[in-house]
Amino acid sequence: MQVLSEREKLVVISHAKDDLTFKEIGDKINVSESQISRIYKKALEKIRKTVD
Repeated sequence: MQVLSEREKLVVISHAKDDLTFKEIGDKINVSESQISRIYKKALEKIRKTVD
């Protein structure tokens, strides 16, 4: 998680741990649902690259 920006951490934690939908996260930080999806996918890619 250290490779992620604060925004990416917020999205990943909100979705994975707090079980919020992308729409709920987007409403929370005033970003569209599709943008949250992109942020989440990018964050997972960063995590995968550091694990490999």
